Amino acid sequence: MKENCVIPERLTKYGPKGTKEEYGIRWQCPWGKHTNAKNRQNHTAPNNAFNNKDDCLPIVTIRNPFDWMKSMCKLSYTAIWSMRERGKKGNICPHLVYANSTSEKRVPVELKVKLAEKWLSFRSLAHLWNQWYSEYWRDSHFPFLIVRFEDLIFRQYDTTKIICNCGGGVVKPKGMFKYIVNSAKQGPGHGKQEERTGMIQAWIKYGKPKEVKAGFSDQDWDAAIEFISHDLMEQMGYSYPPSE
Repeated sequence: MKENCVIPERLTKYGPKGTKEEYGIRWQCPWGKHTNAKNRQNHTAPNNAFNNKDDCLPIVTIRNPFDWMKSMCKLSYTAIWSMRERGKKGNICPHLVYANSTSEKRVPVELKVKLAEKWLSFRSLAHLWNQWYSEYWRDSHFPFLIVRFEDLIFRQYDTTKIICNCGGGVVKPKGMFKYIVNSAKQGPGHGKQEERTGMIQAWIKYGKPKEVKAGFSDQDWDAAIEFISHDLMEQMGYSYPPSE
């Protein structure tokens, strides 16, 4: 968005030497990109103290929860939960429930995550995905956009143009569109540079057929089917991985 979208009125105001943020595309809203929607008015990110939070249109990126959970097992950011069974060696991903759980009594592996400088608790990693996005699509009463991560990978120009136009901006012509070839995640906290996924690697990775049961253990697969919000999956047009 910062490379390809401009708000015309701000371009007129700041001229050809303005910054991308002066042209209206911020890298995060004043409340911070990792702050959950319910804490929007209770937290202000550094260098954003004098911005009106109602003047920012958040663009929230969502990802298929099965792919997202596997990614979180590689780099969990501020989320903390046990990836091991009691008394056993080796990690289990995403470890939503303990292995001795039954369909009658599943015991979730509780998780805590630091958001907006506060530690919050969730029943499992799947419940974190549900709650984070539900606070926008179900509970919020201010303008926002939720954009599928997969559309940004495979439909970059069309998706960016729709988002830009929605916010009152103008996107670059297709022949001048700048594609982000390397990983968009830069700086500390995003893992090693060589392990980050660029555009070509993302096409290959997400263009492959889904693994059976997402590669989860039987217990985690059954728990994921139960825990993940079916309504949110339907709203986002996501399909489940094959079960066999």
